[in-house]
Amino acid sequence: MRIRTLTPRNLPRHELLGLRVKAKPIKGGRVHVGEVVGETRNVLIILRDDGRIVTLPKETHRFEF
Repeated sequence: MRIRTLTPRNLPRHELLGLRVKAKPIKGGRVHVGEVVGETRNVLIILRDDGRIVTLPKETHRFEF
């Protein structure tokens, strides 16, 4: 099995569900850490470590996987 590194170039072809993520708002605000449980074209849905589910717009957050 070949292991591939997640890079900005190949990110659109990767499945994000189940990945650990740290989401930082571009303009201040709360940092969210958890697991990706859903994705649409415009948002990521994250199950935070405290059990809350949050929906974060992709255009207003930076995501670290």
